[in-house]
Amino acid sequence: MAVAAATLLPACNYRQLQQDREALMRQNQELQAQNSAVMDENDRLARQPAPEPVMAPTPAAPPPPMALEPAGFEAIRGIEVDDSGPDQVKLSLPGDLLFPPGSATLTADARKTVGQVASVLNTKHAGSTVGLIGHTDSDPIKKSKWASNEALSLARAEAVADQLAASGVSRGRLETRGVGAQQPRGGKKSADRRVEVVVSR
Repeated sequence: MAVAAATLLPACNYRQLQQDREALMRQNQELQAQNSAVMDENDRLARQPAPEPVMAPTPAAPPPPMALEPAGFEAIRGIEVDDSGPDQVKLSLPGDLLFPPGSATLTADARKTVGQVASVLNTKHAGSTVGLIGHTDSDPIKKSKWASNEALSLARAEAVADQLAASGVSRGRLETRGVGAQQPRGGKKSADRRVEVVVSR
């Protein structure tokens, strides 16, 4: 009996080993099949064309700024309006309308006119800067407290600036200078005597 049992044990072990070996071979075949499938998929993906890059949309260009319009100034009696371009409007206020001869004090009518200019500046050109340029004719000053035409022209520009400020235009928007008789308009000397109001973006 002992000999038979000893003979039976190796036979059982052999069959178990055979079964284990067959199971491992099946697992190996399955793994090889899976590996082959993965390699085939990789090859397929490698043959596909690369996707087109997605470009970010180009932002639309901002619209061009609207041109400054002289609208509103034309209704003011006695002044000239020059539409000087998309970024500038120039007004010419005759000196004889604004001041007595040789003076830098605005007349009562002039204060009303400058007040109307201020109203348009505040309602239609609130973000614009305002340059005030005083001009005179070429006649030399004889009887006046002003030492020169340049000094008189600057005083007149500042008088208009003061009235604009009194009418509600911020002083920070106003710039003044006087050029005397350096920029004549030609023709009558009365046309040379003026204060220009340059409204700029």
